[in-house]
Amino acid sequence: HEMGGTGAEVELNLSVRDGAGTEQPKKVRLKSGKAITVGRGGKNEVAVTLGGISNKHCEIKLLPGDGSDAPPRVAVTDLSSNGTGVEGPGAAVVLLEKGVETVLEDGSTIVLPMKVKSKG
Repeated sequence: HEMGGTGAEVELNLSVRDGAGTEQPKKVRLKSGKAITVGRGGKNEVAVTLGGISNKHCEIKLLPGDGSDAPPRVAVTDLSSNGTGVEGPGAAVVLLEKGVETVLEDGSTIVLPMKVKSKG
């Protein structure tokens, strides 16, 4: 199996957890250079129906490694109006800058939405 520049592929274990702590595990395959989207709309590879989630909330993408023998990296880009956060292992949640690709550490948690508009 060749891991050429465009042939990299990883299986990502996602766990969607709502405010009550209920988790829904989901496996998705990421191919190098192809992004998957997370959001409210049915056309997203990962559909999340929680309040405050944008139709297309964020995108997750596989990037090539830093060096010739480095493993590929996973990056997330915020596309939402309510924000996307990332919580690294043992770190605090950091709000991502909209439209900026951010590389994730293994074991990171993507937090969405960062803010929910109060009703009333």
